[in-house]
Amino acid sequence: MAPEILSTVGLGLDIAGVVLLYKYGLPEDISRTGGTGIRWGGGDPEEPRKAQLYDRRARLALCLLVAGFGLQIASTWL
Repeated sequence: MAPEILSTVGLGLDIAGVVLLYKYGLPEDISRTGGTGIRWGGGDPEEPRKAQLYDRRARLALCLLVAGFGLQIASTWL
């Protein structure tokens, strides 16, 4: 593959990773246990599932960023 193509694909992966991190990177308002700050009743059963989804997408974003930077580095050596 030509270095320009590797670099372009790497930049594309980096952009996709940053967009995912922007959306799913810091899910601070999601309880990992389903509980809330003040317990008046039961916790929300959807919160743990939503937290898992956010965590998976945040890890995917980091993998995209690492792969993108790796391709950019590889393109400088070809």
